[in-house]
Amino acid sequence: MFLQVLSIILHILLAVLVLLVMVTIHELGHYLIGKLLKFKINEFAVGLGPKIFSKKLKNGEVFSLRILPLGGYCAFKDEMDEEEQKVDRDVFDLEEKKEEAPPEDKTLNFSQQKPWKRILVLSGGAIFNLISAFIFSFIFLLVMRQGFVGALLGFIPETGRMIWMLISVPAMFIRGEASLGDISGPIGAIGTMAEFTMLNWRFLFLLFPFLAANFAIFNLLPIPALDGSRIIFATIEWIRGKPMVSRKVENIIHTVGFLIIIGLMLLVLTPLDILRFIR
Repeated sequence: MFLQVLSIILHILLAVLVLLVMVTIHELGHYLIGKLLKFKINEFAVGLGPKIFSKKLKNGEVFSLRILPLGGYCAFKDEMDEEEQKVDRDVFDLEEKKEEAPPEDKTLNFSQQKPWKRILVLSGGAIFNLISAFIFSFIFLLVMRQGFVGALLGFIPETGRMIWMLISVPAMFIRGEASLGDISGPIGAIGTMAEFTMLNWRFLFLLFPFLAANFAIFNLLPIPALDGSRIIFATIEWIRGKPMVSRKVENIIHTVGFLIIIGLMLLVLTPLDILRFIR
């Protein structure tokens, strides 16, 4: 019994690790394309919530690992930084400190960058996830006794099949072939991954391409707060030559979308996941 419980715990930890790998790949796409296009990056974080570990580089970038393995982010310099710098300057003035304030950062805010640059950076996460999906598909076919040639011939159709399956999910909801009860939250996803790998350890290599494609498709959905919605706003601005709405309104839209997603996950999907485990 003890060994069985230990095995379940280890497979759950392995599933969490797989999820963190997917998050890291996604955020790395944003980070590397942002660096390539000379965006100012404040923090690269894996996980959410309080910090477990963080390291600040000489260029001001912070790399952190946070306690909740449910996501991550690549924080770019934006308007909020200017407000914080203004507060810092005000504090310096009020306290009449003799020390000099840090030199002003002349780099552009994220929203001040050209729309096409923002579109590339916002697409970076999904692009990296899709690339990794192809790579992981090849590894999966190679591991399941397909051989190098078989894996080389089969990995593109296999990845394409998974991507098409994920794209067809919204249509299933529209046609009434699926319901909210069929969706899993993070807890359900981790549980399913743990159960899957317990059946056969090689199924782990199937989870990687499936989750990578899943991350890419989900983040490209036109839902406020997700990359897909932000890409739409930037594309409209690129076409019109000016933003569709003010930056403040756009930020409010994305904030509301984020709160709805978190609320749906915590208040609906997580209880459903727990009920499934109880059953």
